[in-house]
Amino acid sequence: MRNLFAIGLVAFLPILMFANSNNVSSTSELFTYHFSLKNDSTTVVYSDCPMLKRNCSGKIKWVDGTIYAGDFRFGKPHGEGKITYPDGEFYKGEFFRGYPEGLGIMEYNDGSFYDGEWTNGFKEGKGLYTFPAGHKYIGEFENDVMNGFGKIELMTGEVYEGDWKNGLADGNGKFTRKDGSRFIGKSEKGVRAGEGLIVWESGDTLIGNWENGLLVEEAIYIFSDGTQMISFWESGELQDDLTYIDSKGNELLGSLELVSHISIDTDSEFLVAANKKLPLVFYGFAMEFHAMQNYELAEKHLDLAYMIDSPANETPYRDMVVQLTANINSERVNQLLGKDYVLFRF
Repeated sequence: MRNLFAIGLVAFLPILMFANSNNVSSTSELFTYHFSLKNDSTTVVYSDCPMLKRNCSGKIKWVDGTIYAGDFRFGKPHGEGKITYPDGEFYKGEFFRGYPEGLGIMEYNDGSFYDGEWTNGFKEGKGLYTFPAGHKYIGEFENDVMNGFGKIELMTGEVYEGDWKNGLADGNGKFTRKDGSRFIGKSEKGVRAGEGLIVWESGDTLIGNWENGLLVEEAIYIFSDGTQMISFWESGELQDDLTYIDSKGNELLGSLELVSHISIDTDSEFLVAANKKLPLVFYGFAMEFHAMQNYELAEKHLDLAYMIDSPANETPYRDMVVQLTANINSERVNQLLGKDYVLFRF
């Protein structure tokens, strides 16, 4: 029981606000925002401040062990105060006519807490919410959920900064991965939607179009030297055809089958011309499959990237391939242990 006011503030942060699926669902870790108190004088066992007293500082205790200490106005918390629940959770900050209003901190017994602005008992305005797993969101809230502009820093080192609506990434934003690459584009209801860019620190760029978080139609790599690679996707499924456009504008046709079964020493004009670009191409494909949690296809394309990227090529992608492979192995273990706490799948 929460005495003094009843405001149930519950919001679930979905698995990937950018989950590559049609449904956005919560993880096994519940991200709950709540402040629950209800004015019920029948369960009060002790109070210093009577209802008729205009201003008072004191303490009130309820039968379940909930305690409020601080300023009162006509028997209600008003001013500065702290309420502590039997389970150890507490709110400390400003009150107005019985409700949290102004600045305050709510700390939960799962280790999460909110520090920021409140209105009429709801998170409203700017604040910092720290999740049980340690992820941190700082930005705007409305009606107790993330609304407006905000930034979330994940424990994985990944960061999303952009627009939010009803607790989901929605609008323009930028997602920065641990490898330094960035997705820049739009999302709707927590998934990538419309045109977007993936930009690597090397200056190479992938231009794509997403529907419900899945790549569709042409995905065009534009490399830092001006050459291009075009792949084709249907609802997140990679098609076999590849086209490489060299620096002179010549189009060379290839395929996943060609790269998978023909040695890199082949006389294939496509492989000779596109050789140094292919590690990034297949690494990028692996990133998409990883976002879909299709680990088998992700690892297949990482293997291709590693096979092609010999040390002699001196590309910057070899370490990225190794790191993503390690991340996949770690995620698989976490799934088996019921600790799949991934918040974004960009």
